[in-house]
Amino acid sequence: MGGIPVRLRAWDADPQVFGRVVEAYRAEIERQESILSVHRAGSTLSRLNRAGGTPVPVAGDTVRLLRIAAACAAETGGAFDPTVGPLLDAWKEAARTGVEPSAARLAQALAGVGIDRVHVEGDERDGGAVRLDPPTTLDLGGIAKGWFADLGLARLRDAGVRRGLVELGGDLAVYDDRPRPEPFRIGVRDPDDPGGLLGTLRVERGSVVTSGDYERGYDVGGRHYNHILDPRTGRPVAGLRAVTLWTLDGARADALATAVMVLGEREGWAFVERTAGVEAIMVVDDPAAPRGARIRVTPGLRGRFEVEPAWAASLDPST
Repeated sequence: MGGIPVRLRAWDADPQVFGRVVEAYRAEIERQESILSVHRAGSTLSRLNRAGGTPVPVAGDTVRLLRIAAACAAETGGAFDPTVGPLLDAWKEAARTGVEPSAARLAQALAGVGIDRVHVEGDERDGGAVRLDPPTTLDLGGIAKGWFADLGLARLRDAGVRRGLVELGGDLAVYDDRPRPEPFRIGVRDPDDPGGLLGTLRVERGSVVTSGDYERGYDVGGRHYNHILDPRTGRPVAGLRAVTLWTLDGARADALATAVMVLGEREGWAFVERTAGVEAIMVVDDPAAPRGARIRVTPGLRGRFEVEPAWAASLDPST
C-alpha cells in the first residue's frame, strides 16, 4: 500500500484458510490503490481530480467511503476534510521555494476546499458517480489506512477467524469475538523517539490510530511545519505533538485522529468527550511540563493505558 507495511494476523486459524485470506486481501489492496491513489495517474481518484467538474463513475464501495469521509467532515466541523489538495499544493510549493504561502495564495487554495464541493450520487450496491466543483480535488490519504484496515478485518471475520489483527504503518485494527476475549497490548509511539514507546494500550476490539507532528512535514525558510493542515485556515497545525485515537471503525478513527490534531487541545478534548464511542490519548506541547509535554488520557482509556516510566512525570493527573 504505497510503501506502507501491511500485516495480518489470525489466532487459531487454519493455515490454508488464512493463506487464502492474505492473498485475497493483497488483491483487494491493489484494487483499492487503483481507485484511491493520487500517485497513480490512471486511478479513479486521479481521473476525478482531472475531470474539470465532469461526473466520474465509481464503484459502490467508493461511494460508501466518500460518504464516511463526508460524515467525518460534518461531525468535526471541517477539521477533517479530504478536499485539502489545493492547500497541500501550496505548502509543497513553499517547501520548494523556501517562502511561506502568502495570504492571497492561501485564500486562493481555500476557495477549492470544502466537502460541500463534492457531489456523490448512487449507492453502495450499484455504484454511482462523483462530481467535483472546480478547482476542488480529493485526497483520501487521511482516511485510507483506516479504510484498508476495516476491509482486512472484514475478510478475516468472513473466513471465520475469531481473533484477528490488521496493522498498516503502525496503526492497528483488532477484534476478539471469542466468548472470553483477551485484550491486545498495543504500543503507543514515543513522539520523541520513533523506536520507543509512550506507553501501552490494552483493548479487545476497535481501531487505534496515531497522528503526530513527528511525521513528514514542510521545511520552509529554515522552519519545520507539521504536515497536517487546518482546512479552515490553510495553515499547518500546532499545539499537539501527537494524538492516539480509539474507536470501533478504522476509517473513522483515521479521520478523527487527524481532526483532533487540527482542533488542538481544548477543542479536540471537548470533541472527544462529547462524541460517543471515541477515546484519545493526547500529547500536548507544554514547555513547563517534564520533557516539554503533557499527556492527557480520556476517561475510557485511563484504566487501559500504562505509561512508560520515562514519560510518567508528564502524565496529567487532572485528566
